[in-house]
Amino acid sequence: MTTIKYGQFNKLTVDQAIEKAILSVSHGQKLVQVAAVKIIIHTAKHGDYTKAQVLIDGLGEGIRKDSLVEWFKLYGLTADDKGFTGFDKVQVKDIDNLNKAKEVMWWTVKRAANPFKGFNLVEQLEKLDKQATKMQAAAESMEDEEAAKIVIDLDMQRAIRLIANGTISAKDLLAKAS
Repeated sequence: MTTIKYGQFNKLTVDQAIEKAILSVSHGQKLVQVAAVKIIIHTAKHGDYTKAQVLIDGLGEGIRKDSLVEWFKLYGLTADDKGFTGFDKVQVKDIDNLNKAKEVMWWTVKRAANPFKGFNLVEQLEKLDKQATKMQAAAESMEDEEAAKIVIDLDMQRAIRLIANGTISAKDLLAKAS
């Protein structure tokens, strides 16, 4: 458990506390960037990609690890849902790739969601329908064991489409169902 010492609240003004927090996070992002680039160099020299997992596992909550993982994948490491699995030897040894890795900040690869964006259920249903359609197509070229992990209720998907495109209201659909 992390213990935070708040000290006396009159020592720092709110504005000073905010400025200090912003500078600290900015500095931390830069330190992670330097470590990540050094991991790409280390991987190229020694064939050891495991340091990327050490960095990911060592970063605390509140760090956008999803963006960092995507950054590593962009510059030659491979990963699955369990962690890093290897690397592309040609890509990690390419000097142009390394230079790009130095220029692209890890936190910009996968943008954080805007916490003030709001929520639109119809937009989410449309996204869900697109994802289901994409997964159906992907399942056709998968081994049977992998394809079996893709479970899509086609009637439910049709109902989602009808509601999302305004063909029927959810209220009318529920009335027909009962």
